[in-house]
Amino acid sequence: QANKGTVYVVEGNSSGSNGGGPQSTFSHPLIYTGDTCELCYGSLLIDIDGDRLDAYYLTAYDSIKDHFTIIKQSSTSIDETTKVSDNFRIVPNPFSTQFEANYTLLSKSSIKIDIMDLNGRIVYSLPGNIRNPGSYSDIISLEKFTSGTYTIRLDCSGEIKHRKVVKAE
Repeated sequence: QANKGTVYVVEGNSSGSNGGGPQSTFSHPLIYTGDTCELCYGSLLIDIDGDRLDAYYLTAYDSIKDHFTIIKQSSTSIDETTKVSDNFRIVPNPFSTQFEANYTLLSKSSIKIDIMDLNGRIVYSLPGNIRNPGSYSDIISLEKFTSGTYTIRLDCSGEIKHRKVVKAE
């Protein structure tokens, strides 16, 4: 059936080229897409939030070469009828100097955004404020921060959402 079943992702960054020169392409009936070269290094970043999975192939040269999103639709999903926010996204991710924290408020809320290092320490905070229902885009500049992975915490009147973000140099 369509839209049913298991999704597999094979992502590897070792071995040599495929023997076809500096930028060859794999040719195999089971491989949907792929390429190889002597310096094609990168990582697969996976961000899961409830029933949503976002996957990004981040190259060693600070670009996203491929990405996909899977949204699981299940009759056993958590009932979120009382939620006050929705659509919390960070773009671009990865970023070099600044990113946008995009979200939608479903009711009037007290908003606070914290940026935390991987140890959970708050390294930067935006001042909290009260906002009416609607869509918002807060630009956050982390130009002087070192490259690495940070966690963005959005607190909407006690409803907490987290996103990981990568600062690339």
